[in-house]
Amino acid sequence: MENSFLAVERPGLFRSSAWLRAWGKAWLDHPAVSWCGPAQSDASDLPVEGISAGIYTTSETLMSFFPVQNAYPFGASCKSVPAIRSEYFQFPMSPEANPRWCEGYLKNALSIRWDRFVFSDVLVDSPDHKSILAAARLQKLSTIKGGVENTYGVNLQGKKFLDYVKGLGKN
Repeated sequence: MENSFLAVERPGLFRSSAWLRAWGKAWLDHPAVSWCGPAQSDASDLPVEGISAGIYTTSETLMSFFPVQNAYPFGASCKSVPAIRSEYFQFPMSPEANPRWCEGYLKNALSIRWDRFVFSDVLVDSPDHKSILAAARLQKLSTIKGGVENTYGVNLQGKKFLDYVKGLGKN
């Protein structure tokens, strides 16, 4: 991990403010999504800090009868809010630069009603993964590894999101 561009580049493509604003425009008004962040209703008005610190919730029924309220970081996809993105999840700043950011994030999340908080696509043993586990321990929350899946990172060093998208072609 330390040799990867993911260790130094923040945010990644799918945590960039441009992507999160676009995601917000697409999903904030969806009936499956409850936005638990700043009061603005238009994602283009949201400050970068508000977007990256935002949380949304969705409802789901497990085993056909057990209702569950899930919480997710703003911009992360789930079954009821699918997205094309698949990239390692990262906090907006490295845990080394601000080790208490995740702690504050989870503490704020506890003010919202949810049954489980889902961080998808977290690179195991990355600083972000360790930060989530440490913050959960401080808040006396249990953690469960839900699954292991392959994902990727997109190197945007020296590029802007729009330049990256322009170079994708017509796949």
